[in-house]
Amino acid sequence: MTMTSTHKNPAGSVAFLYVRDSTGKLEFLLTSPTPQTPLRFVDLFSPDQASAIDQHCQETVREAANVHTFEGTLDPQTVPLPSTSSTVASFYERAVNHNGTVLIQGAAMLKPSSDSNGTPSQSSSCNEDTQYLGRLLASKTHLAHHFFQPPRPTQNTTDIDSIVSTIADIFDTQYRHKPKQDQWMVGGGRSAFSATVRPFVERQLPIRMVLPAFPCKSPNDVDKVFGTMPDMGEALAFRTMALVNDAVRKVYPPGVKFEIVSDGHVFSDLLGVPDETVNAYNRLLRSSVLSIPGNSDIFSFYGLDDLLHIQDRASFTNAPTNFANDLPSIQSIELPRYLAAATTEAADGARRMLHALAGVDKTELDLQIMQEEHVTRLYRGFSKFLLTDLQNRPEMVALPSNNARKQLCSKIAKEMILRNHQYSAMVALLFPLHVRLSIHPHTCAGPKFGVNLIHDSLLIPQLSQSDRDASHAAAAFHIPTPWHNVTVQDETGRFWLTKKSRVRSLVAVEGERFEVVCCEEGRPSHYLYKGAFAEAYMEKTFPSFDSSVRASGESDISRVPGSVELPSATKPAEEAKDCNAVIIPATAGKDTKPANKEPYSAYSLRHRRCLLLLVALVGSFGPMAGNTYLPAMEDVRKDLGCTALQINLTVSMFMLTFAIAPLGWGSLADRTGRRNVYLISFAIYNIANILLGFTQSYAYLMALRIAQAIGASSVQSLGAGTIADLFAPTERGKAMGIFLLGPQLGPLVGPVIGGVLAKYAGWRWIFFFLAITGTVAWVLIFCFLPETLRATYGNGRVYAERGVIAIVKPQVPPPDPKQPPRPSYNPLAPLAFLRHTAVTLCICYIAIIFGSFYFLTVQIPPILVSSYGFDTARVGLAYIPLGAGFITGSTVAGYYTDRLLKAKLAAASAAVNGGETPKFPEIRIRSQWVGIILFPVGLLLFGIVAHFKWHLAALFVSLFFAGFGMTWIFSCNTTYLIDSYPRTPASVVALNSLFRNPAAAIGSAIADPVMAKAGILQAFVGLMSVDLVGSGLVIVVMVYGARWRLKARAGAPQTMKV
Repeated sequence: MTMTSTHKNPAGSVAFLYVRDSTGKLEFLLTSPTPQTPLRFVDLFSPDQASAIDQHCQETVREAANVHTFEGTLDPQTVPLPSTSSTVASFYERAVNHNGTVLIQGAAMLKPSSDSNGTPSQSSSCNEDTQYLGRLLASKTHLAHHFFQPPRPTQNTTDIDSIVSTIADIFDTQYRHKPKQDQWMVGGGRSAFSATVRPFVERQLPIRMVLPAFPCKSPNDVDKVFGTMPDMGEALAFRTMALVNDAVRKVYPPGVKFEIVSDGHVFSDLLGVPDETVNAYNRLLRSSVLSIPGNSDIFSFYGLDDLLHIQDRASFTNAPTNFANDLPSIQSIELPRYLAAATTEAADGARRMLHALAGVDKTELDLQIMQEEHVTRLYRGFSKFLLTDLQNRPEMVALPSNNARKQLCSKIAKEMILRNHQYSAMVALLFPLHVRLSIHPHTCAGPKFGVNLIHDSLLIPQLSQSDRDASHAAAAFHIPTPWHNVTVQDETGRFWLTKKSRVRSLVAVEGERFEVVCCEEGRPSHYLYKGAFAEAYMEKTFPSFDSSVRASGESDISRVPGSVELPSATKPAEEAKDCNAVIIPATAGKDTKPANKEPYSAYSLRHRRCLLLLVALVGSFGPMAGNTYLPAMEDVRKDLGCTALQINLTVSMFMLTFAIAPLGWGSLADRTGRRNVYLISFAIYNIANILLGFTQSYAYLMALRIAQAIGASSVQSLGAGTIADLFAPTERGKAMGIFLLGPQLGPLVGPVIGGVLAKYAGWRWIFFFLAITGTVAWVLIFCFLPETLRATYGNGRVYAERGVIAIVKPQVPPPDPKQPPRPSYNPLAPLAFLRHTAVTLCICYIAIIFGSFYFLTVQIPPILVSSYGFDTARVGLAYIPLGAGFITGSTVAGYYTDRLLKAKLAAASAAVNGGETPKFPEIRIRSQWVGIILFPVGLLLFGIVAHFKWHLAALFVSLFFAGFGMTWIFSCNTTYLIDSYPRTPASVVALNSLFRNPAAAIGSAIADPVMAKAGILQAFVGLMSVDLVGSGLVIVVMVYGARWRLKARAGAPQTMKV
């Protein structure tokens, strides 16, 4: 694939790489275009620059290990250049001491034509990126000084030709991948390979091969691989390289050395793999090759961060880099992030540096995908490959449709192709003399050659190469690799590479024939199959397969010249013994939980249900306290001698305080715990109620109503936090539905109780009643509600073991390192959630819904009185269908969303991110469609029925729909917020109250004026329209919520546009 660089692509400005000695003798390493090789360095330049160039050469030697930079005008007669190119080049040189001889390796970088002045001088005007690349190439181009030494005079040409030809045969038969359109012979691939190998043989140097590979394990450890660390697949790949080296050494003693350049950090952030996981994977690889007898010194390992770092640094570490200091402009580069992954400063800096040095034009790739068939196939292949690789990622599962998942994978695939091009360009520049290997099925025409990572002698014989490819869906663009597969060893001692899911399907049928071989450290290494695995696999995967064709037990592809049998691969037991393995049954642990797996909550189901009913009961007190007072407002006004405006102000102040105070309670509960906040807030509530019953002045009434609101306002945020502590995400919807019955039914029963008490006992007994019931609730909390804060008590085992009585506080267990630290107390901290777009949109939508609902509730009595002739006593009957809608909608919504969540988790099949249960909060938000439809329908139906005075049953049906839809929305929305922020559930629900309650007050206040001006039908049609428009907010969250939430959690910039 070719790609035109943009003007900002420094890699595209490299004219040639070279090495010279102090006298000016020159050897080219990489040229573009190919110059007519001069004898001396000065011959590259026009004659009038000879003196200046000679002076620069002396300065390079004097500056020793530092990079010396200068400019010069190239002689077009010596160095042919395109007519559109500048003849002025910047030269970057560094002197090194090689076997007592001073050699200078350097890079020539063409300057843009607009910068040409024809005068050689110290370069200060070059682009920062180009300067860095020039310094990097002058410092870290591999093998530059080795190739300056002349060929050995003792070897004749015939011997060299014979050795090179034999090495090409060995590579062809034992390591090279044979693609369908093979250009090894007809396309000049063998000649290109031989031309690259020949200089090594002439100088009696080990043949250097560079292999960009071994990135990290696939993130899909459910269907593809065992886990994140190397296993038998990687061991076989390195053993294969050792076999190739052994075969070459028989004809060429210096042998082969492999430079392994891990591309893990190039793509890890796109795949959602933490950078430290890539480091750990490669560190373990590097240590594992030490156990290969006689071949441990043939491997060298490089990572992206140390490869692009001018100073030497250890690879695959978290040691800081100087990228930002060396090239400050990379800090402004924003890389696309589609999945959440923890990054390190070194790896992220290296990715930005790669983009700065070799970035390409994305529009060019778009055109190639549309116009060039092989690029189109590559793009589609990557997209399809990623669908499997990422299928269990939370971001993928949270997307609403398969088409959305395909779109996300296509975006990642495009970015991976771009980065792969950048990476390949840098490998070509830094390893210009190496044999370039690839895990992709190139045509092998050169300069890259595709390889089979695992030697045929180690593999279970298959019928043909095409059959092998047929058993791997991605083989059309990606040779099967150890980091995307597991290995199976059968009775022959050989191995088979395949997906974990395919082995799992066989284990389900023949579980007794499978065992899992684990390394000494306990990591799974490979499967062991008691029998002939090839037949079992092919018969399962390809039902038409006929096992009789392999009666000989051997295939053509296993009979290759120079094939080396694996000495220890004759019996599975011996293989297990050699690797200090532990063998366990493959079905061990199937359908059982690990012994050390703690349940989400240590309380029994019955105990948790009782606690749920308690917090639901307590949750009704806040809304009930506000509404119980309403029927007695006129009596209070007369008794205290105040105006109607003053009495109405006490209601407004209660609602305002009730909206703001939860911010403090929620933050305090997430910091110190739920139980103590319950006890403190309810004590304030009860004291305020008692004093309200004895108040004799308006001033005391106002102050105590504020105190009452402060105490009562804690219940909803505390209840949400308690539910998050006690119930796992798959149970939380149903639990939240039951809990919300309290806060939602409180406003309905409050006025009824208040009216009865005011009529038969006097308005003061309203507050005494609230004080009595509040005191009972306080005693129940004190006796039976344990502290549930997970940051302190984990799953509550220390309380659960003591029974149902929670009076005596148990000893606080030591901090669990797996639990995140408790947030600090800050009453304004919940406001920080407004920075998260999904939270803001959800809260605004709930505010719209609550405002509309209270608009409806305040209009029920006057409409029933004026249109249906109801008296005051019968008006209360209208709230029965509304309450029925609350009860039904809340419970059904919880059950429905929990069921959907369990189905999604079952589809994901396993844990993601280190064994934790994946969380998909957006399933809750997408379940709101029922309420989004029914609530506006209920409003519209109520307006139509009331306007035309249809039968009373129709009015009650409309109220049922409205209550059902409203509580469905509220249940799903609240549970979504809790699931999204499980560490601070009380705080995020408190923020919800801050918006919801003022909206309810506004809805109530504007209801009468709007109805008077617009009329019943027009008012409710308008109200329905507002709700439908508002639903657009939550629809946006349905589509983008998962990405926003995970981006915020990972701390990555939100640069993705979908």
